[in-house]
Amino acid sequence: MSKKIKREKLVKSEKAYRISVIATYIFAAITILSCIFTVPGMDVEKKTEPMLAVYSVAFCVYVLALAACAVMAWVAFKKANKEALAIQSIMLAVSTLFSASNIKMFIVFFLYGIGKDAKVEQLFGNDMASLTEGFTAGWTMLIIAFSVNLLLAILGISKLISKK
Repeated sequence: MSKKIKREKLVKSEKAYRISVIATYIFAAITILSCIFTVPGMDVEKKTEPMLAVYSVAFCVYVLALAACAVMAWVAFKKANKEALAIQSIMLAVSTLFSASNIKMFIVFFLYGIGKDAKVEQLFGNDMASLTEGFTAGWTMLIIAFSVNLLLAILGISKLISKK
């Protein structure tokens, strides 16, 4: 009886892992697409509505992608898959570096996107030049991190499939 329960738990954890992998890459794809449709160093003063909407969506997607990475790391830990856990830890570290360099800009774009212009000026003033610093580097880091994670996830999924 206990073997059957253990087997069911393993199947459930594998399903959870696969779902979180798929979720991460859906979010990554949306984020990368939003990156393609944005122009690094754009003039924020112009406040083009489509651009600000893209940044607002990108911020939400980024948070969801981080959450999916955290779920993957937790599942890997539960399965005692040390390689997968190490991979997810690196991914989260790189993503956190990206977030640290761009969080202020994301907040500004998000506030602009929902029409809180006065709040932006109250929090950050009128100097928008500092917001674009490190922007291209931040997107590049995000794309590299997700590309590496995508490759590793494909390898991980193929390993799971080959076990059957």
